[in-house]
Amino acid sequence: MANLSCDLCKGKLVIGTGGIATCESCGMEYTKDRMQEMLTENKNTVEVSNIAGIENLMKRGQTFLEDSNWKQAKIYFDKVLDLNPEYANAYIGKLCAELKLQNENKLKNVNIHIYNNINFQRAFRYSDIDNQKRLKNIEEIVKERLKKITQAQEWCGSDKVTLLCWHCGGKTKAGLFGNVYTSPCKICGKNNSECFLCGGTVNRDNKFSIGICTKCGTNFRDIGIS
Repeated sequence: MANLSCDLCKGKLVIGTGGIATCESCGMEYTKDRMQEMLTENKNTVEVSNIAGIENLMKRGQTFLEDSNWKQAKIYFDKVLDLNPEYANAYIGKLCAELKLQNENKLKNVNIHIYNNINFQRAFRYSDIDNQKRLKNIEEIVKERLKKITQAQEWCGSDKVTLLCWHCGGKTKAGLFGNVYTSPCKICGKNNSECFLCGGTVNRDNKFSIGICTKCGTNFRDIGIS
């Protein structure tokens, strides 16, 4: 039972015969029904305090994510889970810290199967229906993204001389020595300076090296396409 104190002097209450409580300091007596009311009031106070504490800890964790302080972000999300081990958004925060992402929106641009990650799975398990739908949407976007990446890796890695178009697998106009990144594909008409994931522009380090998409941030060297 939680420690309860006297309404008059804040002294310690001692439970006696028949459930009657007596204050050690002033001798004030409390009936069993009044003790039950005090327990309920105390529980509600603790719950409100926990909610406020969780909100503040989540804000700190999210601030650390924005600052790219992954270690501190994880510490604060763990503090949230100490108060409520079923708080779904704290698991999403931990996932972002693990993947070094500054916010949840960037989960859609990862190059790994996040749905196999334990933090993603726990976030889904403890979410309400609306949040589960949101996480399911992220999962489907990532699956489609990885499918496109795998396909492009196969096309671009199958013939290093001609470098097949990553949009459709067709041969580019002039091959490697004709700057395939700006030469249109014979089949789809697109070129490999246009990101096949989001349509953004891909910066190149030089004539023959693909760099990073300016829109979705994908580093094509990291996924084996260069």
